[in-house]
Amino acid sequence: MTSIEGWVFSVHNSKLLRLCMVGTLTLVLLIPVAMISFLVSERHERRDTAIAEVSEKWGRAQTITGPALVLPYIVRRVETVNGRGMVRTDSRQAVFLPKRLRVTGRIDSESRSRGIFSVSVYRTDLSVEGEFGRPSLPELGIDPESIQWGRAQLAIGITDVRALRDQTAVTWNGGQAHFLPGANGFVEGGSGIHALVAAAANDSSFKFSFPLSLNGSVGLYLTPFAEETSAQLTSNSPFPNFQGNWLPAERTISPTGFDAKWSISYLGRDYPQWWSSGADFSKPIRASRFGVEMADPVDYYRMADRSVKY
Repeated sequence: MTSIEGWVFSVHNSKLLRLCMVGTLTLVLLIPVAMISFLVSERHERRDTAIAEVSEKWGRAQTITGPALVLPYIVRRVETVNGRGMVRTDSRQAVFLPKRLRVTGRIDSESRSRGIFSVSVYRTDLSVEGEFGRPSLPELGIDPESIQWGRAQLAIGITDVRALRDQTAVTWNGGQAHFLPGANGFVEGGSGIHALVAAAANDSSFKFSFPLSLNGSVGLYLTPFAEETSAQLTSNSPFPNFQGNWLPAERTISPTGFDAKWSISYLGRDYPQWWSSGADFSKPIRASRFGVEMADPVDYYRMADRSVKY
């Protein structure tokens, strides 16, 4: 064997050289993989941008918080100013949640196009009815005489009030009151509506009902505000993705849509039936929501991303 043949033989059988060649090929192959991954990521971001743009114009994911009975009241205190006692008054609010709440409605899912992307949106028509018990004012340390019953409000938090389709009114103990803009500090951010309701100091209960028609996208969520909250939602979407702290107690899913029912006790949530000004329960309220998302049955971008990775 010549020296050249020996060198060729040693190179051919060199484990280090083989390892280097495998490493080089791996690095070379990573270039097209990275390019494909970048393209998939870019298209995914464009899809998310399209969803955000359509949602901004049609209606975002909706969370209905409430309703709640908001009672303004006056707190009087005596302060000493220059040796003299002065009576000061502060305006505060007490928030009371319903004894019973029932929400029924239909979600009609449809698609909107944005460039090459299809975005799922929905229209929903809800019927909300329930009852408030007589507020427990002494338990909050509130003097019943300080309550301003003539300024009582029924407040509802709605994530995207721009998506409300119709002017609506509430039937309250047999009378009617139109809803006005704003939740008046009842929910974080203040987005919602309220109605001035005639609450009498001697009423033992307050019954209410109202319709709610609005647009939205991605999902619809409710909050279990009553001692006993029940909800029933039907839809033409055959691909529901139930979300939140509670799954439906009953559900039927078919190619033509779904029918879901919830029954929730207030014992399973982390906030009380009443509170006064200064208390912040926005986080536990947000954490207690339940509802449904109209899921895309096949996420091609996620499938492509997994294919590239694995």
